[in-house]
Amino acid sequence: MNRKISALALFCLLALNGSAQKTIVTWRGPAADGIYNETNLLKVWPENGPQLVWSDTTAGIGYTTPVLVNNKLYCAGMIGNTGYLMCYNMDGKKLWQKPYGTEYTATTYLGARGNLKYDNGAFYYLTGIGEAVKIDAETGNVLWRTDFTKVCNAPSPKFGSCEMPVIDGNEVTFMPGTTVSMAVLDKNNGSILRKAPALNDVPGYCSAILVNHNGRKIWFNLTKENLYAVDYTTADTLFTISYQARNTDNSNSPYYFPATGEVFVSEYSKFGARMLKLSDDGTSYTEKWNNPAFDVKIGGFIVYNGNIYGPANGKKLWMCIDLASGTTKYTDRGMPVGCMVMADDMLYCYSETGDMALVKPTPEKFDIVSKFKAFTGAQQFTHPLIANGRMYLRYQNRIKVYNIAQ
Repeated sequence: MNRKISALALFCLLALNGSAQKTIVTWRGPAADGIYNETNLLKVWPENGPQLVWSDTTAGIGYTTPVLVNNKLYCAGMIGNTGYLMCYNMDGKKLWQKPYGTEYTATTYLGARGNLKYDNGAFYYLTGIGEAVKIDAETGNVLWRTDFTKVCNAPSPKFGSCEMPVIDGNEVTFMPGTTVSMAVLDKNNGSILRKAPALNDVPGYCSAILVNHNGRKIWFNLTKENLYAVDYTTADTLFTISYQARNTDNSNSPYYFPATGEVFVSEYSKFGARMLKLSDDGTSYTEKWNNPAFDVKIGGFIVYNGNIYGPANGKKLWMCIDLASGTTKYTDRGMPVGCMVMADDMLYCYSETGDMALVKPTPEKFDIVSKFKAFTGAQQFTHPLIANGRMYLRYQNRIKVYNIAQ
């Protein structure tokens, strides 16, 4: 009897260990809403920051957030003018780096810029020059390539193509821009299955969301000029909304509330933040409220406990606004603006100049609990990754990994 219990216990332990090894953590968490499903994390950091577990200086140039898959860390970076997929083990040893093609070199913001989408043993990725690629996660080999500059006549925008694609069953979806807003590809070979028209505008570096609104699949994404709502199944455009970017960036994914059928959008535009109420069939909308001051540029926002938190770039403020009404609850210049994610009921705010802060999500003030300098330098746009009690930060060719577990 004891042997049977021991065998059963061993089986359960192996099963648990096996399931733990199948961890998949990507840009802005499992729902791409900035919230990571982590618990038992430090609520206060040491004065000089959490313990540094490992670091690397060979990740290549770029802004891609690392991805954790099955106890391996992956990151895209550019060496010379070639993009590489890097693979590390959990101790920071680089296992391999494999080229996936030419990367973006046209401006000072050069390098890898999109985010890797993992599904069933492969990554799907949009290079800065507008090529969609499927890469085998085990070997790093490119399995197929679709060049949107050719098949959709869609040249990459001013600062390069940048998004994380959407996976739905056997399909992967991108935004080429110009004359095509939504391009749905076959995951097996990269062929285009259907596409929706665009209004001759260019992408805004935004990652789309795919939602189920009363039984209708709707794909939402932004170009530099417009918000698109597209019927995913038929590729019919349901509506567009003018959302002209102040510069080129409309890069924050919309946020859908299934309980109310509302869509929240915040971009670096004169329109700032808008809450939209969809009609029952999703073909039209009404504007519930707007807050032009909450104009998040690159850093994302967090919806939490009846409030929305994020960095407003127009006036360089960290802000909190009320979810129901859009009214401003606080503004703060406690540190430079940047990216925001959340884990274990705490905000992780990473400034564009390398400050990393742990912040309480309270609507009364921007309550910094701990702060340290992770990197020095400008243009730090990569969103943190939080997984398995660790925080992964990337600045160009450098990666730093911190232990933030209790």
